[in-house]
Amino acid sequence: MLARLAPDLGFTVVKRDIDADPALQQRFTAIVPVVAAGDTVVAEAPVNEDVLRAALESAFLAAEQRR
Repeated sequence: MLARLAPDLGFTVVKRDIDADPALQQRFTAIVPVVAAGDTVVAEAPVNEDVLRAALESAFLAAEQRR
């Protein structure tokens, strides 16, 4: 799903193994899968593609406005 959205929205997908990082494991273990843009969680299970697209667009717009 993220691979389909990445070209349209211009982002790179980075997979993280939360079990390899105690801080990530503590933060996200109950909500896997989770999608974050920077430090902002934009979606958690179950993930709907339309909702995810809207959340990512909103997160990217907010990040641009902070620059």
